Amino acid sequence: MDYVTAGIRPAYEEVEDLTREETIALFEQLLGEKNPVYATLDDVPVGWKAEVKRLVELDCINGGTPAEVNAADLNIDQSTLKAAIIAKRYADKILPKK
Repeated sequence: MDYVTAGIRPAYEEVEDLTREETIALFEQLLGEKNPVYATLDDVPVGWKAEVKRLVELDCINGGTPAEVNAADLNIDQSTLKAAIIAKRYADKILPKK
């Protein structure tokens, strides 16, 4: 059983009938708990902040807004940000240092 199914099953069993809209809302709530969205750099876990800040400075990631509007916007979910950090760490290891 995956984490989404494991998370939904107890909540779903508490009610007899859910509408489609209620089911979607429940799913989105549970997904948000398991894969939160980081709206700004302040939301990012401490251990990732320096790397995320560098990725933003290099314009590798942003919240979909032009940098001149609000560079502080990230609006990126945890799993996507984790992938970006892994890619950065890999690149840092294999690329020659300046």
